[in-house]
Amino acid sequence: MTGNQENEAALFPHVIHFPLPPQFVMLFCLNARGEDGDPARSGIYAAFSDDGIAWPKERFLQVWKVPVLPKIGRRLAWHPTFVPDDVGDWLGWLYYGYSETWGHGSPHEPHHLMRRPLSFTMSRAPHQGANERAPALDP
Repeated sequence: MTGNQENEAALFPHVIHFPLPPQFVMLFCLNARGEDGDPARSGIYAAFSDDGIAWPKERFLQVWKVPVLPKIGRRLAWHPTFVPDDVGDWLGWLYYGYSETWGHGSPHEPHHLMRRPLSFTMSRAPHQGANERAPALDP
């Protein structure tokens, strides 16, 4: 899997299946090479698939703009996964490794496990077929 641009790479994918409606969701990091300051395209993304094989780029959502590759002294978030509150629930938690100032030894800190609430809404868009759904992040 790659990103939408030539200089992008998808990292650390994690896929889960939702039985109703039948849907696969993949959380992953996207590294846009060359972004040294605040990221515009780099970050944690969610992708949606009806079969778990094809992942249409129009069904990618950026969950969080954040650096996803380690660099001494810089903020870092990586290895995302979604854990639903209940089986088949679209409400749950985004778990990820995080450091505000990545590195080992003072004044830097190694990454540690974090979580934040995350939920999705799946609705049919007028132009889509019966099995196609438009994903959206809930605020």
